[in-house]
Amino acid sequence: MSKKTKKKQNKKILIISNIILGIYLLISLFLLGIIIKLSVLPLKYILIILPIYIIFTLLFGFLTIKKNIKSGIKIFIDVILSILIIIYSSGLIYLNKTLNFMDKIKAKDYQTEEYYVIVLKDSGYDNVNQIKEIGIYESNDNYKNALEELHKKIDFTEKKYNNYTNAVNNLLNKKVEAVFKINTRRRTR
Repeated sequence: MSKKTKKKQNKKILIISNIILGIYLLISLFLLGIIIKLSVLPLKYILIILPIYIIFTLLFGFLTIKKNIKSGIKIFIDVILSILIIIYSSGLIYLNKTLNFMDKIKAKDYQTEEYYVIVLKDSGYDNVNQIKEIGIYESNDNYKNALEELHKKIDFTEKKYNNYTNAVNNLLNKKVEAVFKINTRRRTR
């Protein structure tokens, strides 16, 4: 084999090696980022693995970029990097599916609201339709929808309070017939 042919072959190997190294760096950085984002490994293990990864990458990068390294060594490094690319790609696919699954789980947040019309035990009311005045504490915006629904079912007047304690005290002192109570719970699965 002539020197000219050998130089062309070495140049092709160098170009292919650089492409493989670039793909390896890109995939490994994505994999490392996802591992850190998902907290798959504790920080102490990441701090142990990261320097080893950096040394390994710098060594292979140096051997790949250096021109006077034998082509057999470069081909061997390319094979190792190609195997690592396949392994890392599999890990990326798996972790990406895990991220998507976790995003779907996070989307399962929901809120429940319970509404009560509270009366005194000795009030004598048998039915909510008998109540003509209800004390309302405007705790948040959620109560408005419930009040609209309650107004559709019964006819009553609202007596507004600036805190729930005052509304309950007026119920206990029989200054209001009933008190409207809302419980809102936000749950994350």
